[in-house]
Amino acid sequence: MPKVTHMRIAALVLAAGRSERFGPSNKLLADCGGEPMVRNVVRAACSCKASAVFLVTGTDHAAMSAAAGDLPIQIVTAGDGGLGVSIACAVGYLGPDFDGLLIVPGDMPGLHAGYLDAIIETFTHANGQ
Repeated sequence: MPKVTHMRIAALVLAAGRSERFGPSNKLLADCGGEPMVRNVVRAACSCKASAVFLVTGTDHAAMSAAAGDLPIQIVTAGDGGLGVSIACAVGYLGPDFDGLLIVPGDMPGLHAGYLDAIIETFTHANGQ
């Protein structure tokens, strides 16, 4: 099998959960270094080598969209069905345009683009296997 030099990878930042264990507010909107936690994660995804970044929202759609602000993303609304529904909804939205998906939980405030790039490079080096 010939080595693939470029693959289209979509990064899916999951932000559709209700965050019930965190208390009355959504943890993804909690202040993390002066910004909502989810914005830090979306920024990391936007800074990595993914071809496109999608923010998967649910019950707090408006707040999550506002937190992402002007970052270059597309927003997919998954509703209120849990992690599996969020991923399935996003995959259905994306269709066959991508060679791989990078699933990124929205509650990883220490995430850096380099971590995501390492996963993308490993996936590409293995020809998506």
